[in-house]
Amino acid sequence: MPTTAYVDSALAIFQERLGTAAHLELTATEPFASDDPVGVGGPLRALTLCIKEQPFALLGLTVPTVTVNQAGLIKYLARRARARRIPYLVLSNLRDTLLVPTPSRSGDKP
Repeated sequence: MPTTAYVDSALAIFQERLGTAAHLELTATEPFASDDPVGVGGPLRALTLCIKEQPFALLGLTVPTVTVNQAGLIKYLARRARARRIPYLVLSNLRDTLLVPTPSRSGDKP
């Protein structure tokens, strides 16, 4: 199975499971995919996680060859999160997961 298929499957699982959490008022919106985003070094899938319809985290899923604290990954997702005023990033490479506050513009690293 190609590595993008693993990331697509993981994204589908997140979307499906969050769809069953309506009683907790958790939702997932704005899914997007890029097979070669600038500076990331691998495919990226993401979606916005919301509580009571308010965005609280941007979930980014990538392949295990990309480390979750890689500057390019954080910078790419931080730009999207800042544009949407999302306070947190959840970064995962299907092995490791990191929750960080969305970095401010200067430096783009938590």
